[in-house]
Amino acid sequence: MDMKIYLDYWKGILTGNADNDANERHLDKQENQKIQIKTDFIKNRYHFTCEDMGGPVEWNIIQRDNKKTVKNHITKKGQLTVDLQKGHLYLVDCNSKDRHGYTLIDRRNKKKSTDIRLLNGEGLSFIAEWERKRRVQESNLIWEAKGTNKISFQEFQDNEMITASVPKPGIWEISCRLQKTNGRIIEKRSMIAVFSREGAVKIPSSMGLQDI
Repeated sequence: MDMKIYLDYWKGILTGNADNDANERHLDKQENQKIQIKTDFIKNRYHFTCEDMGGPVEWNIIQRDNKKTVKNHITKKGQLTVDLQKGHLYLVDCNSKDRHGYTLIDRRNKKKSTDIRLLNGEGLSFIAEWERKRRVQESNLIWEAKGTNKISFQEFQDNEMITASVPKPGIWEISCRLQKTNGRIIEKRSMIAVFSREGAVKIPSSMGLQDI
């Protein structure tokens, strides 16, 4: 694998400022590579397997919610056992010479009622909903998506349900905020989703990525 592409990919995951073409090439290669996961919740222990890696594997595990590296490790085979504490969203990435894979493990203590509902998703398209529990005068709902760059869905301003798409495959944070016309943010909700060129959009869970 081209080291520049790999470093640009990780820069994009952490900062959102990497070269988009490099990220897209890396994620395109990853779309068909899956990490099989076995878990032991009693000890917070996860066992990851990257299939058919064919040589030493570099593992990177990052708490994506605070950009803290939990583990950077090289194994002879595509297997790793690690303890993941509750309270964080983890990005797990495995990388060998020419094969790559990643998954997301969601161990956050978060009420589902605070999240946006992703009703459907296929390829790069999705349907999302925020059920507004209260009406605030002189306010709007503003939808955005953040991946390697940030996009604003201005055409859906103040819509509680939107049908939209992201421009590239990868990990995207879909967010919506209730904002006064003077700019003051009253409430914000968001969720993480993984998009590919084909197939169902996936969301993170404590067991890894799963279809909506």
